[in-house]
Amino acid sequence: MTAHLPVAKLEKLVPLLGSPVDGEALGAARAIGRTLEASGATWHDLSAAVRRGIEQQDNEPARVWRPCATWQQAAVQCLRWPEALTEWEQNFIRDVSGRMQLSPKQADVLERIIWKAQTYAEASQ
Repeated sequence: MTAHLPVAKLEKLVPLLGSPVDGEALGAARAIGRTLEASGATWHDLSAAVRRGIEQQDNEPARVWRPCATWQQAAVQCLRWPEALTEWEQNFIRDVSGRMQLSPKQADVLERIIWKAQTYAEASQ
């Protein structure tokens, strides 16, 4: 069984390993080692956790556009294809998705964004 990793501390320390300053990178490695030891974990435990995370990402299901019952669901689904939308469109969706009703103008804009995202999603399948 793997020891509990102190994720919050490690998230701060691991990026420091990439420092161009050798002393900083070595200091980060030593700090990670001390943090692991204090939690009863090892470098092998950390390596195994990284591998599990990578494997989990590799096994994520493909993105597929699914029919939605409401405009809110369709709007949120659009955010699964951020590369198809401008930053403004993504922010618009985040803004309106929590609303109960839209103005006619907002509904028109949202309809165009949903069409754009859906078209992109279906073309990329």
